[in-house]
Amino acid sequence: MHIPRVRGKLLGRLLPPLLIVLGSLSPTLQASAAPLPTATLRDAHHASAMRHQEPEDLLLAMGWVNTHWEMQQSIDHGFGIMHLVKDPKHDTVAAAAQLTGRSEQELETDPTANVEGGAALLAQAQGSTRPASLTGWSPALVQLGGSLFAAQVFDALKSGASRTTSQGEKVVLAPHSEIPVSATSAVMTPATGNTPAKSSAAAPTPRETPMDAQREEPVLVE
Repeated sequence: MHIPRVRGKLLGRLLPPLLIVLGSLSPTLQASAAPLPTATLRDAHHASAMRHQEPEDLLLAMGWVNTHWEMQQSIDHGFGIMHLVKDPKHDTVAAAAQLTGRSEQELETDPTANVEGGAALLAQAQGSTRPASLTGWSPALVQLGGSLFAAQVFDALKSGASRTTSQGEKVVLAPHSEIPVSATSAVMTPATGNTPAKSSAAAPTPRETPMDAQREEPVLVE
């Protein structure tokens, strides 16, 4: 049986269309092998809220009060969105590491780990029960950061907040009109738990509690 050979001219005519077809397929093949997108801050808060049976918006409000959802180190040795502290008097970084199994470096630098650490500390302060309302978390918040911190968290919950972070992510905390005005003000009492009180003055300073009356940007150090 005679098998005809493809001559050079015919092969030259066939190759360009074949290469065009293969080239059109390559983006699809590359897309299928592309890495999964990095978890967003909203994902991190949602996952921690589910794990510890806590309101997601409560965690978002805590992060807003602490650093406006930025992963930076504060001047008072607080790390990340949840302001995990590591100094000679207070070490919530180590406490969070023990509760979560995360390394201290992760808790200090990784947003997902940092949010999980803060959620774990809140769960520890709350104990085995879970309040039916947001304001029911007040004692746990006071234990973590003092009554001023708790009042600021409830103020953020009541009014809501929205910001695009330095990483380009738009984070939105929806307002909760059911929060009573009385929950947004408090007598200054120091924290009794693992986290130091955010402030003991009549008005919070930006370094200690970034969300002041005008909601200015927090003063942080790189």
